Amino acid sequence: MAAKEEREHEDQHVGHVAFRIPDFWPHDPATWFRKIESKFRICNIKQSSTKYDHLLSALPTDICSSINDSLAEIDENAADAYEQLKALLMSRYTMDRWARSFELHKFPEIGDMKPSEMMRQMKALLPPDSNAGTYFMSAFLLRLPADMIDHIISQDFKDCTKMAEYADKLYARRRGNAIAAVSDSPINAVSGGRRRENSPDDRRRRSPSRQGRSRRKTPGPYKDDSDICYYHTTYGDQARKCKPGCQWVPGNGSAAEN
Repeated sequence: MAAKEEREHEDQHVGHVAFRIPDFWPHDPATWFRKIESKFRICNIKQSSTKYDHLLSALPTDICSSINDSLAEIDENAADAYEQLKALLMSRYTMDRWARSFELHKFPEIGDMKPSEMMRQMKALLPPDSNAGTYFMSAFLLRLPADMIDHIISQDFKDCTKMAEYADKLYARRRGNAIAAVSDSPINAVSGGRRRENSPDDRRRRSPSRQGRSRRKTPGPYKDDSDICYYHTTYGDQARKCKPGCQWVPGNGSAAEN
């Protein structure tokens, strides 16, 4: 009876406190349990069956399905219901040292992460019997851009946290330079919402050499050369070709009269 009253008291207390625990983290159950147990303490939840209910409600459907065979064996009203469910999840989802090592080997390159954030994620995969020594730092370095590695190695860091902080500075500078290079490109440069007037594209558009390059002025006094072929219009008496219907009259520089 006392346990039931204690649980009812806890339920009333939780109703007055914003209480929500995050979905289960199958990749890191130990950290997840530390997080939700701190919430239990804040909300003064001590009853194992109440903790069990909150824990079960935070499990995604696929996780419940994967432990369904063992879950059916736990009595939700048992004095240690929460502890049984926690032990089950920890045994199923805690990675052993080999699994952690394999995940560390498979860790992807940096992508859009800050170096310090990548290092934090990699350190979370370190087996309990390992430390963030030279081998770990080399694994971290190999996932950075190649042009940063020599700069970091030259500093001869002994502490991985300081290495990550230095890498953050290099990475920020590198990204800043890349953005500046794109902004300064003549193709992308914009001033007042318009392309720079001195860009190569503008110079080509303004260049007169592309206009009328193949045009030639009609030689001689003729303004209307509709009766004269191209060859006589261009070369006069020196033309070596002529087209039928041409009215050119050799020697006097005038077209034949009809």
